[in-house]
Amino acid sequence: MPTHLKINFTQKCNILRKTHLIYRNAPQLKLKDKKVDELLELCKHNHAQAQMEVYNRYHQTMFITTLKIVHNKMDAEDIMQEGFLTAFNRIDQYKGENNFGGWLKQIIIRKSIQHHRDQKKELQLVEELKTQTHDEPFSETKSPTHNELLNALNDLNPRYKNALSLMYLEGYDYEELTEVLQLTYGSCRTLISRAKEQLKLKMKGYAFQDL
Repeated sequence: MPTHLKINFTQKCNILRKTHLIYRNAPQLKLKDKKVDELLELCKHNHAQAQMEVYNRYHQTMFITTLKIVHNKMDAEDIMQEGFLTAFNRIDQYKGENNFGGWLKQIIIRKSIQHHRDQKKELQLVEELKTQTHDEPFSETKSPTHNELLNALNDLNPRYKNALSLMYLEGYDYEELTEVLQLTYGSCRTLISRAKEQLKLKMKGYAFQDL
C-alpha cells in the first residue's frame, strides 16, 4: 500500500469538516461572492475559510466522480476528502492553464483509481488465502477488512511481509521478485507460500478464524 501519512488518516480527512468550527466566531468574509481564482489565491496562504468555500463549491461533483470508481460511499467520501487536502497542499502547482475543477478532478480520479487497484490487489491475496485453505469452508462474512489485513501483514516476519507486499500490493511478478530479492524462481515461490501460511496464522485473531 502507499506510505501512510504521519497523522491519523481519519483525523486528516476530518480537517476540512472541522474548519468551520474553528472559524465560526471569526469575522466572516464575503467569500461566496468571490471568483474561484480569488479564492485560490487565498488558499495559497492557507486561508481556511477560502478552502472551505472551495470545498463547498466542488465537493458534491467530486464525490459523485469518486463513487463511480470505488462504488462505496464511505470510501468515496474519504478519498474525496484526501483529494481536497492534496489539492490544497499542492495549490501552488495549479497555474490556471485549465479549469480548476478539471485539475481537482484529475487528482480525485487518480486517487480513486489507485484505491480501486489497491483493493483489487488485497482481494487477490484474500482469495488466494481462501483457495489454499483445506480445513473448514471460509465464511464470506468473515472476510478481513483493509485495516485487519494491513495489521496482519505488519505483524509478519519482515522477510515475509516484504515478499507479500511486493507481489500483492506493488504488483511484482515472480520474475521481478527474483531480481529484487536476489533469489531463484523456486526459492521465491517457496518464500511466498510460507509467507501466506504465516499470514493465515496471523489472521486467526482477525477474520480467518476457520483457517
